Amino acid sequence: MAKHNSIDLSVRSQDLLTAFLQHYTDNAAPWFIMNADGEYLLHSRTVPELFKLKNTNLYGKSDEELGVLSKNYRRRNKKIRTTVMSKSLRIITLEIHLFYRDKHYTPLVYITEPFLFGDEKYTITRVIDVCSLRRFSFMSYNKMLSKESSTDSVLEKPVREFSELNPLDFLNESQWCALWLCLMGYSYRDISKITERNLKNTAELLNRSFRTLNVHTLKNFLYISGLYGWERYIPKTIQSKSVTKILKIIKAAC
Repeated sequence: MAKHNSIDLSVRSQDLLTAFLQHYTDNAAPWFIMNADGEYLLHSRTVPELFKLKNTNLYGKSDEELGVLSKNYRRRNKKIRTTVMSKSLRIITLEIHLFYRDKHYTPLVYITEPFLFGDEKYTITRVIDVCSLRRFSFMSYNKMLSKESSTDSVLEKPVREFSELNPLDFLNESQWCALWLCLMGYSYRDISKITERNLKNTAELLNRSFRTLNVHTLKNFLYISGLYGWERYIPKTIQSKSVTKILKIIKAAC
């Protein structure tokens, strides 16, 4: 848990701390601190850029006022922030919402945890693009998303031959939607509900898709797609939905 402590610092240390905060605000990946009412108290310069906002100072504003994120996003994230503060949890979520304008964009991971300042409790959220997680050792990408550590003997082609492959060139929208949900950690049963198919048809669709890509099995698909970042190709049908999926809940240190 992030916590403010009243510590006597030398003038030099205070200046360094101020410079660090300025650097972190100007250059870090998106992060923001919110109060219990969902108002932004402090944020990195990259947050307005993320939401494509012209206003660079969001202090005192809420997502409702900004109007750039869906009602489902606001409702779900309000519940998450409330849970984080009341139960002192760190909650990691997958967020996909229509605040990007790009044809293909990377799903985002939100890491939300309590932030104490004096007697007040807030939440601080870091925003990380899923593809970047494999570059950091402090967070296990394998444990957050479905990803295998190797292929199996069924794979006929060398893995390197998939390096330039775009799955959208070989699969239709419904096939890729089911595979992408698989990569995001959804079970076959969950995929059936989302795509409105029965479980048998979902399994058949996935198996046909594996054969079309020449990966043949779920294990091979998860390994190759994780290796080459196929999660960045978000299906159009998913882009039209507001998705908040809790990936992990951790008890925050007090």
